[in-house]
Amino acid sequence: QGRCAYTVRRLQISLDQDPDDLLAVYYLGLANVCLRNGREALSALREVATDEKYPPFGLQWWLAQAQLLDGRIDEGLATLDALATEEHPRASYARTLATKVRDQR
Repeated sequence: QGRCAYTVRRLQISLDQDPDDLLAVYYLGLANVCLRNGREALSALREVATDEKYPPFGLQWWLAQAQLLDGRIDEGLATLDALATEEHPRASYARTLATKVRDQR
């Protein structure tokens, strides 16, 4: 609904109170993807990805988008390619996005 900046601010306030809340960190990453702020999104999503006990659904999809937004095209394509080979509901989206990125290079 276009409230990405508001969501980022609210999640940052929440994380000031509970910095160990990985769900809030995950959603902060998603909100930063929404803002097209790749560097901040990548930072948050990588933090979530390091916790093996907490792999939220879709993490690789959002991680790839953050990598692309941060200009890490080869990393983003590698992440999309890996996701595209999995039995995952977003596998076809990963293939489509990877093709689109490669075509625009």
